[in-house]
Amino acid sequence: MRASRFSSSVEVAQGINILSFNVPAGATPGDTAARFRPQVPPVHFHHGAAPDGEVEDYIATIVSGDAAGGANIEIEPPTAGTIDVTTDSDNLVIRSGAIELFRAPVANLAAVNLLGTDGDDTVNLNGRWKLCR
Repeated sequence: MRASRFSSSVEVAQGINILSFNVPAGATPGDTAARFRPQVPPVHFHHGAAPDGEVEDYIATIVSGDAAGGANIEIEPPTAGTIDVTTDSDNLVIRSGAIELFRAPVANLAAVNLLGTDGDDTVNLNGRWKLCR
């Protein structure tokens, strides 16, 4: 197993935190593991003992933007509220307030599905879009 670190020091708060990172070119599509170790003071390694904190493991799915027709993406916002869908140059950008949830080249996407929450959700579409159901 090859470990990669996308950051050694990110400030997080109690509750939901969204961390963004780039997937390296050539990454193998499919399920992969992501390990996070929040603690004070920060420790700069991903294995072994730590003086405090906890380890949280998550499964993430890497999708291939090179697949025929592009990738199918599903996004579930962390909380109810307003989601802004827009483009920035050739990228599709999805934000919840000031937090960027997703960014990818439009040419590499076949479909993006936004899932609603149990609360009141609003989606702002900025630009030209083809809406499918």
